Amino acid sequence: MKALEFIRTALFVPGNRPDRVDKAVRTAADVVIIDLEDAVPHSQKKQTRAVVREKIMDYQGRPVLVRINALDTEFFQDDLNTVVVAGLACIMVPKVETVAQIQQINRRLLKVEEKKDMRPGSVSII
Repeated sequence: MKALEFIRTALFVPGNRPDRVDKAVRTAADVVIIDLEDAVPHSQKKQTRAVVREKIMDYQGRPVLVRINALDTEFFQDDLNTVVVAGLACIMVPKVETVAQIQQINRRLLKVEEKKDMRPGSVSII
């Protein structure tokens, strides 16, 4: 993806703090990474996903990445299903250790993109 070729500065912001997300997007950081993983308590994951999805759609034209929960968690698929929308540049998946895990993540991401009539591969994976 063209917008992500050269990332000099990345600003992580907790997804459960929409005020901080708004502030981060107004900075000069090359990308904003909205965190759904460690920064968000388990009890707030569901409502935070919906907020993050709205923020992604609000910031069309600005590279926004989302750090979702790990593949082996109960939150992974719901994260994908909710935040993969037009305008999302990339998902960052923590705790990936093998090529097989990346391949599985890619297959699952492609299914979500297809279900949402998005171009396959339009969302990158870090």
